[in-house]
Amino acid sequence: MKKKATIFLSSLLAGTTLMAQEQDSPRFKTKETLVVAGSELPFTYIIPSTIDKTNKSNHLKMFVFDTTYHWFSQNIIGKKVNDSTINGAIKVPLNAGAMFFAFADSIGNILDNNNDDGYFAWVKTPIGTRAAGAEAGYGLGRSPQYGWEIPNYFQNFSISDTATYMWLSNEILRHHGSAATLVMPYTKAIYAYKKEASYNELKRAISFLTKAPLTDEHLMKARIISDNYLKDSLLSDSIAQLETVHFPNGYLSKWEAYKKIRSIYKPQEVEIAYTDFLKKYPSNETNKDLDKILGIEYGSLYRKLGMVYIAQQKINSALNLLPNEPFINIPELFYKIVEIPYADWKTMPADTAYIYAKPLMDRWNYFIKNKPAEYWYLTDDEWKNTTDQYGKRNYIIYADILMNKNNWEEAKLYAAKAQYCYQYKNAELNELQAKIFAHFKEEKNLDILLANSVKLNQATTEIISMMKDKYVAKHGSEKGFDAYFESLKDAKTLELIKEEVKKSSVNIPAYNFTMKDQLGKEITLEGLKGKTVVLDFWATWCAPCKASFPGMNLAKEYFKNDKNVVFFFVDTQERIDDYVAKTVAYVKSKGFDFHILYDKNGDVYTQYAKAIHTSGIPFKIIIDKEGNIRNSNVGYKGSPTGLRDEMIDMVKLAQQGGTK
Repeated sequence: MKKKATIFLSSLLAGTTLMAQEQDSPRFKTKETLVVAGSELPFTYIIPSTIDKTNKSNHLKMFVFDTTYHWFSQNIIGKKVNDSTINGAIKVPLNAGAMFFAFADSIGNILDNNNDDGYFAWVKTPIGTRAAGAEAGYGLGRSPQYGWEIPNYFQNFSISDTATYMWLSNEILRHHGSAATLVMPYTKAIYAYKKEASYNELKRAISFLTKAPLTDEHLMKARIISDNYLKDSLLSDSIAQLETVHFPNGYLSKWEAYKKIRSIYKPQEVEIAYTDFLKKYPSNETNKDLDKILGIEYGSLYRKLGMVYIAQQKINSALNLLPNEPFINIPELFYKIVEIPYADWKTMPADTAYIYAKPLMDRWNYFIKNKPAEYWYLTDDEWKNTTDQYGKRNYIIYADILMNKNNWEEAKLYAAKAQYCYQYKNAELNELQAKIFAHFKEEKNLDILLANSVKLNQATTEIISMMKDKYVAKHGSEKGFDAYFESLKDAKTLELIKEEVKKSSVNIPAYNFTMKDQLGKEITLEGLKGKTVVLDFWATWCAPCKASFPGMNLAKEYFKNDKNVVFFFVDTQERIDDYVAKTVAYVKSKGFDFHILYDKNGDVYTQYAKAIHTSGIPFKIIIDKEGNIRNSNVGYKGSPTGLRDEMIDMVKLAQQGGTK
């Protein structure tokens, strides 16, 4: 790691001129010499040639360490004067102490942070003294090992512990009120710098923290310093006694209780212990900074308790936790409570799904409007992008639920939010939005969606049917439709599929299986010599397996006139007794004419999985006419037409010898 930094001040000691150095040619310049709280600083930025022209953005991200020793961020939009120059103005916040800058693209990806040296300014008060937070921010912002840094700002940069200690010492010296706030990073820095020679100073820190008026937070910090750095058990015991007397239900009690419940794993015991802890130590009454020091993670508690409730089918109990569930937990809760039973298993009707999905989406929409404090480094636009990326899958499921409840207007809204993220690269969403456009008779939007679905190879059988209906309405018959449909596909996308198929091709002797089909007839690989064989391993409990069937059916239909290509759908690893009847009924209900083979215990699957060095289903194997494995496909990417084209290419390559 680098141990130096380019501060973009002309004089580190004076701390007055705002600029960055790039050899002899600064590319970030201002016209002012004093960085004063509340002032406005015009700037000029020369876009370096190293930034790709397609990413040349006019976004300046400003990260501010304020006078209360907290971070926040702002997005400043400059004006492009020409292709290489941006002008703008920085309004220095009244509460700013230290400021870091970076030029970024429109969604917040940092493009220029001065070659990882950083663009920086600290702020002076109107009377010329350094503002509170200036030196602490300059030190901690460049010390990622302390947990006070700007996420993703520096890639490989850090200053030494000695330097961090110096900046924190200066801050506390100039601004005495910062001592209690900065005592923990100061402790870490001085100990890293001086080791045992720091003990006297650390004891003075403890003395300061244990002075009247006593606070729960100060005593806990004193205890941590004694435990982790001085390792003085007698001193720790005396601090603990103070806390027990003055704060019997304080942080020490909470910390001990937290450590205890984290060792509990049995679901019923988790439910009781976690519920008691959260009732005694509510998450809305905690000090998040001290929680972070102690490793107390409320989000983890709520997640585990929620998962216990879901496993016990206590869905309402899980939903009752929502007012305190953190942002990061909501997508998983939505997946477990709504998506699995509604979209994957299809065992939950839309009316029931809506009852569960709505409070989850309400909580999600709350977070969209109220950014949690821990995401301070994201600007408003970046936060919107973050919530969209985390929530885009849920938008699709929720839109589908709303559509099936005939709430078309709201379904249209959520489908549009999802499409903004996916940009026609999700076949399931494309079909959903196509139905919505058809309902509202938005033919122009429907035509655009259908064309893009096919172009990106993200079309479903429903989309193909819609396109065929439009084609017949225009031309009077289906003649020529297949050629028309193929002509709409992006040539580059198809070529990439072919390249990937070639890269994944193998030549391995196939296991000589014997399995019975749905009629009880034995099928052997030996008996299929001279044919190209496609084996699709699936199970009734496997949602992705069943989701891939429309694409497999399209591939099967493509080869329907080729008697030397055969498709078998191998039911494997079943957990039910009447699996033959269930599989036949399921396939029939979907309108598929599949030849099913049975591998109940998974013995055949195991042989092929070992040969390919993989695990899991859906799992597809292509065997050539000589009885050799030529290719495989694991999982399902979500596009029926994409799977169709991939399987067609695999079969054709196997027919040609596997390498052409």
